[in-house]
Amino acid sequence: MPRRLIAAVVLAVLVSAASYSQTVRLVRTDSGAYTGMGGHCREVIGQTREMARRVAEMCETLPDRLFSGAYAIESLLFLKVPQSIAEIMLRNELQTEQLMLRWMKNWKRIIGSQVVTITVEWGEAMIVEGQTTVFRGDVVTFRGR
Repeated sequence: MPRRLIAAVVLAVLVSAASYSQTVRLVRTDSGAYTGMGGHCREVIGQTREMARRVAEMCETLPDRLFSGAYAIESLLFLKVPQSIAEIMLRNELQTEQLMLRWMKNWKRIIGSQVVTITVEWGEAMIVEGQTTVFRGDVVTFRGR
């Protein structure tokens, strides 16, 4: 099987593997932010308890075990992925763009905003970003493009 096809199959399996049953217990950190372990994103962080709850709610709509963490600052959502997932996302731009647009729609619904940005990161590097723009609506941009 060609590598692209294998990567597309892996991405499809990861997306379809979502289950929506876990809840995240949030605790306040010394810096005043709220964090919790568990759920589909493993670790969630928000500036307030409400924002951390919203991040956890968003994570429950995402595939289980795809992300290593998620945090939000207002309408900005950052999703951390391992290297293997970052590589799959970069190799399958069309499927990744479709996922990002769906995730943006969910994030808008959860936070009650029409303007959002979702950034998928591996380490400190941006892999892909979905952003609502004034003139073009929701736009997905890949690293280096």
